[in-house]
Amino acid sequence: MNTETLAAQTLALLNEEQVEPITRLAKVLPPIRGARRDANTLRRWIRQGKRGRAGEVIYLEGFYGPDRAWWSSRPALARFFARLQGQLAPQQPVPSNFERLAAQQLEEFQKELKKGQKKKSGRRAYG
Repeated sequence: MNTETLAAQTLALLNEEQVEPITRLAKVLPPIRGARRDANTLRRWIRQGKRGRAGEVIYLEGFYGPDRAWWSSRPALARFFARLQGQLAPQQPVPSNFERLAAQQLEEFQKELKKGQKKKSGRRAYG
């Protein structure tokens, strides 16, 4: 599955659910050691992920809205915690535009390199 379809599926899934600002979702989570979770924790889970039991990085599904706020949903939180516990297969991370561009340039470079090697291998040295 390519990254564009994965991102589109995530947004379509969140579009079907009732999304809320992460500031509101942070208040829903139970406190840890007597302290409430901060919205920055959820933002970090969306952007950087959290290590699961098997060592893979699990990401909270969410998006940055045009109103300059981060949004997610309660079902997305449930899926995130289920993936952390190993109850669901981890979602593949969506690479950034920079990573996509770098991969595309690397592929083009490798194609050009192969073309150059084919041209050189066809020549005979006369001496």
